[in-house]
Amino acid sequence: IKKFIVNGKEQTPPEQGDVEIIDQKQDTVKVPAGTFVCVYIKARVESQGQKMDAEQWINPRQIPIMGLAKMISQSRVGQTVAVLTSFKKH
Repeated sequence: IKKFIVNGKEQTPPEQGDVEIIDQKQDTVKVPAGTFVCVYIKARVESQGQKMDAEQWINPRQIPIMGLAKMISQSRVGQTVAVLTSFKKH
């Protein structure tokens, strides 16, 4: 991470923590941007003494910038869900 900005203000990036892969398989995910065949990864992340689960559906061949189609993760403030709504390939 080069720079971490939250609500327009620069913050210290969170510590990397330990990551344990719980599951990894090929899966299909439907999001507003379309339906994608992805690699599904479920991981348990330990940071600052807390363990949180995270799920990601990624396809770096079809989706630019990290290949992320969908992500579900836990945080101290609750569940965070991110989905790809649209993109243009050039």
